[in-house]
Amino acid sequence: MKPMTLEWIKVAEGDWSTANREIKVETDTNYKAVSFHAQQCGEKYLKAYLQEQSVHPERTHNLEILLNKILPYEPAWSTLRESCVELTDFAVEHRYPGTTTSRGEAEGALSHSERIRKSVRGFLV
Repeated sequence: MKPMTLEWIKVAEGDWSTANREIKVETDTNYKAVSFHAQQCGEKYLKAYLQEQSVHPERTHNLEILLNKILPYEPAWSTLRESCVELTDFAVEHRYPGTTTSRGEAEGALSHSERIRKSVRGFLV
């Protein structure tokens, strides 16, 4: 595996750990942070896959754009589209005042992130 791919995986796993640690907090759980780190984990795993395929992962938080670059290599991953769409909003929208993120939304974000994580790890690791 390429060294840069390993770096993408390392930072993705950091986001995965942070999201899972925060969801377990019993008081004042920061659901926005859970959702953001879940999104970031998915984004970085998709970028790791692209890196391993020698495709430059563009600077975007839109997971559907990244998935579209992957589908020529992994057409079966079209099943990840819903997860990519659902996670994309958590990159920016939910981090600012005027929005709220519920426990259910945070748990959903973790679930979508896990689907992406498992698919890419199944290929790369």
